[in-house]
Amino acid sequence: MTMKCLRYSILVFYTALFVFLALYDERLDPELARELARPRPRVIEPGNAWLTMLGFDAPAGTPPFESGAEQMRDLAKALADGKTHNEIIFAATGESELSFKGERPSFGDRENSGAMA
Repeated sequence: MTMKCLRYSILVFYTALFVFLALYDERLDPELARELARPRPRVIEPGNAWLTMLGFDAPAGTPPFESGAEQMRDLAKALADGKTHNEIIFAATGESELSFKGERPSFGDRENSGAMA
């Protein structure tokens, strides 16, 4: 009996909460609504530090920004063409698969495989 009463109480509470929020929620400020409706800026624009970071592994003599911009264009084209997951990874990184570089940790190969081994 108490579990049934608790379930109904929770149901009534959340229903009342959502009705209250729906009725008393403020409208967006017109300036904020205009800001949210603005078209997004282009990603590839001069001075975008993210593209420079993407191009840190650029070949010698190639500016990092140009290499990053080319990677971003390749990625956008792969996404627009509906490529598979592996093809998108290749477009973004130039590698056919994601790979782990370094020594892999050894989990579970000890005699005591508890959490505090």
